[in-house]
Amino acid sequence: MRVLFSPVGTSDPMTTLGDGPMLHIARHYAPDKIVLLLSPAMRRYEDHDGRYTHALGLLAEAAGRAAPKVELVCSRVDSVHRYDCYIREFEEHLARMAHENTGAEIVANVTSGTPAMQQALVAIDAFGRYGLRAVQVETPKRGINALGDRENPDDYDFETLWELNPDNGEGRKNRCIEVESVNFCGLILRDNIKSLVEGYDYVAAFRLAEQCASIPQQAKSLLEGCVRRMRLDESADSCFRGYAGTPFAYSPAEKLAEYLAVMEVYLLREQWSDYLRALTPALFEILFKRVERVLPPAAWLESKEEGGHRVYRVVWEKVSENAVLSSALRWLKAGQNPRVGSNHLCCVLKSLVSAEVYEPYGKLRNMECKARNRMAHEISRVSKRSLEKEAGISFKESMDLLFDLADAKAKRRLYARINEELTGLL
Repeated sequence: MRVLFSPVGTSDPMTTLGDGPMLHIARHYAPDKIVLLLSPAMRRYEDHDGRYTHALGLLAEAAGRAAPKVELVCSRVDSVHRYDCYIREFEEHLARMAHENTGAEIVANVTSGTPAMQQALVAIDAFGRYGLRAVQVETPKRGINALGDRENPDDYDFETLWELNPDNGEGRKNRCIEVESVNFCGLILRDNIKSLVEGYDYVAAFRLAEQCASIPQQAKSLLEGCVRRMRLDESADSCFRGYAGTPFAYSPAEKLAEYLAVMEVYLLREQWSDYLRALTPALFEILFKRVERVLPPAAWLESKEEGGHRVYRVVWEKVSENAVLSSALRWLKAGQNPRVGSNHLCCVLKSLVSAEVYEPYGKLRNMECKARNRMAHEISRVSKRSLEKEAGISFKESMDLLFDLADAKAKRRLYARINEELTGLL
């Protein structure tokens, strides 16, 4: 369905030179519905002789098509030179038209009416509102009209003008020109999306991108992939399939490395508490894998399915039979089978490797115990400086250690590299 929104001016519906802009657009775009906006003066002419609706009816009849439904609306604007007033009024009508005609194409006549009306419609089109198809109509002379080219609207000979209208003849050229406005709304949205991407706020960036038709689909897909990837959602794979072999190819199997990349974003966004909370599961995974290299899990742990998850519990009987383990975990009470945690893993690892090997794990464990536990159990104002002082290690050093111990250095700056790709697409 196609709907035409058209102000009406003194060159409508016809002059001795041919169609006025409103009638010419109706001739070549064949709208199913036409909304005519009339100033009080134009409304008086319509009430007097029906010149605008009559011309549209004759045009449809001559073209052998059904007459469009015509709606007349009267402008409430008194200051005809104030285009800002027309912007508000036009937006009301266009919003209603879009709502009442869902999915319809809205064509706007930006040539008829006062200069303020024309400017208002061009401005609305430039901001990409309502998906307008703005159309300008050249004069029949293809230049500026002379003083006598328009009829006196108070002495309007409709029948003669229609009978002699050159545009009714065959072979007459289409004088409609579609306006190629810069979509300022799209430009603003792009700038906002870029700012959000630079701040690693992919959720907000993706929401804005969905509203902007000019954003490339590849960029939208990549943004959606970042939203899913930050959540460790394996469905992100579908958004990154075209990036195999690139520095930010996605592999669901590299779960720990992906998790560390998300932690790096927390640091870039200065989300210290989120980073420290994320440290616990990351450190546990790293410690478990390192202990596993020197002591098989079966030697002191048992694997169980609990609440739909695979968990490991310390087996006290196995620990008590091993002198090294019983010394390392001497604080365990007889018969206890606790769920294994970083505390158990650190004690076992410390007893099985050299002090030099254990040192980086100990630093991370110290950060978890002091800075992380404070964040988890106290309601207080904290700063990066105070947290690093308490932890005895900087956030940057801890991030470096995590990537190094997890053998995941390839994932460093993962989201920064993705951002470079996104910025290029935007």
